[in-house]
Amino acid sequence: MTPKLSIITVTFNAETFIESTIQSIAEQSFTDREYLVVDGLSRDKTCDILKRYPETVTRFISEKDAGLYDAMNKAIHMAQGEYIMFLNAGDLFYNKDSLSKAFEQANDEDIIYGDTAIIDTDYQYVGMRHLRPPANLNWKSFKNGMVVCHQSIIAKRTITPDYDLHYRVAADIDWAIRLTKSAKTFHFYKEPLIKFMQDGISTQYRSLGLKERYQVQKKYYGSLSTFLNNVKLGMKYFLSLRFISNVRK
Repeated sequence: MTPKLSIITVTFNAETFIESTIQSIAEQSFTDREYLVVDGLSRDKTCDILKRYPETVTRFISEKDAGLYDAMNKAIHMAQGEYIMFLNAGDLFYNKDSLSKAFEQANDEDIIYGDTAIIDTDYQYVGMRHLRPPANLNWKSFKNGMVVCHQSIIAKRTITPDYDLHYRVAADIDWAIRLTKSAKTFHFYKEPLIKFMQDGISTQYRSLGLKERYQVQKKYYGSLSTFLNNVKLGMKYFLSLRFISNVRK
C-alpha cells in the first residue's frame, strides 16, 4: 500500500546526529509512513547506523551526488508517499504525537505546515524560531524570508517540485515559493511540529545564503519590492538589537 507520508533525510558523514533522528521517527505514534535516506558516500559510520534500524529506515542509498539539493531531488523521485517532508540529521519531531495530531487536524490539504523550535547540537532548547509561520500561508509570504522552516512543511508529492541546482544555499526558499504557488489548500498546524538543529548549511554559509535569497526574491517579487522589503526587515532587525541591548543594561 502507498504510505501516507515519506520522511526524507539527506546525509553525509552524519554519524553524530543521524541516530537521534531515526529514533525520533521510530517513536512517532503515526506509522503510515516510509523513511528514506539518501547518503552521499559517507566515510564515517553513518551507513552502519542506518543498517541497525531496518524497521524504521525503509530504504537508503549511498552514492556520489552533486551536493545537498541534488540528493534531495533523488529522494523526491524515490518517494512513494502521498505527502513528503524533509528532516536533517539531528532534527527531531517536537513530540511523539506531532505527526498524528497534524494529520488528524488536516483535511487533505495540499500543504500542512507548523511552527519550529530551535535546539543546539547538544539537543538543548534554544527558543522558538525567529521567523514565525503566518496563519494564512501563500507564495507571497516568502517576501519576508523563509517564514516557515523547511522541515516544518509537509507537501503533497504530486505538487512537490525539484530543487533548482543553480542555488547552493537558498534553493529551499526558491522551492518553497514554487511549491506554494502550486498549492491550492493549506492547513496551519498551530503547534510546534519540529525541533530544528541549528547547524545547517545556510548557517555555515550565511553570506552566500543572503545573496542567493535576495536573487530568489527579486526573481519572484521584482527588484524594487525586494529592495524596499529588505530595507524594512533590516531596520526591524537593527531596532530589535537596540531594544535587547537597552534591556540588558
